[in-house]
Amino acid sequence: MSKNVDMDDFLQFVRDELGEEIWIPLHKNLNKDDKSEDGSLYSCLVSPDETEQAMEGYGWDLLPGDGGPSIVSNSSKYIPLVIRREFHGRREPYREILQELVLYLELYHDSANCKYVVDDENGTEIDVIKYSEMETVIRKSFLRAFMSARQMNLLLFFENSRHKTGSERLADEHVNEAAISFTRFWDSSYVKDFDTFTRVLGKIFIDVYPD
Repeated sequence: MSKNVDMDDFLQFVRDELGEEIWIPLHKNLNKDDKSEDGSLYSCLVSPDETEQAMEGYGWDLLPGDGGPSIVSNSSKYIPLVIRREFHGRREPYREILQELVLYLELYHDSANCKYVVDDENGTEIDVIKYSEMETVIRKSFLRAFMSARQMNLLLFFENSRHKTGSERLADEHVNEAAISFTRFWDSSYVKDFDTFTRVLGKIFIDVYPD
């Protein structure tokens, strides 16, 4: 029987559950209150032509503040679904949903309840996007409809660090597969009262046209 390696549980979640649930995280804060873990999830769309190249690396191809529209032609291969906006410390930063997504799905912004909704043909209100400071999630069926309209795949990025006492460290690991790419490594902890950390950094790919 093979020995369990630190963060195997997180990687199992990434492989088996991330992107497979009814609600897909467009961004999520993974920090724990006791400081034992810190990390986040993020997302973007990528064209099918660029997907293979994106999956060759482990790092995030787009950061939370990148990829917004501009007067200057935007040649980015990646389209963020949530954009973190900052104002040089003069105003509180906040996250904004890609306006193209909102308009295409004909969503109403129920700001009082921190969600975007749509009425079905029977007049029943459906929650499509729900958000808080900790996470933004979208109903999978609506996200897939937008992906299909744009003819683009989805990348879900993940980064998580787990801090521990003790000195155990293993050799760095690098994995490149068709649907997941990640690196796992060990280093000295930057959090008080912990000695080392294990970090997993990578991405998964969700095809616009699943088999």
